[in-house]
Amino acid sequence: MAMDMGIAASTTFGIAKNAYIISVKVLPRDEADIVKGIDVILNRHKQRRKNSNFEGSVVDLSLGIE
Repeated sequence: MAMDMGIAASTTFGIAKNAYIISVKVLPRDEADIVKGIDVILNRHKQRRKNSNFEGSVVDLSLGIE
């Protein structure tokens, strides 16, 4: 179930008002692709924490195995 970003993190409504949401989708061929995706997330976090209004980061991972 996908949550609409406007409902989850709009400027006036939602549980995370004014949140900055970045979606990173990884279609892994192997574990290295998953690690690369996490690396993208960590680099973005490091960039954002330099901002004076930075309050934190949350990462949500969904992993499926066939």
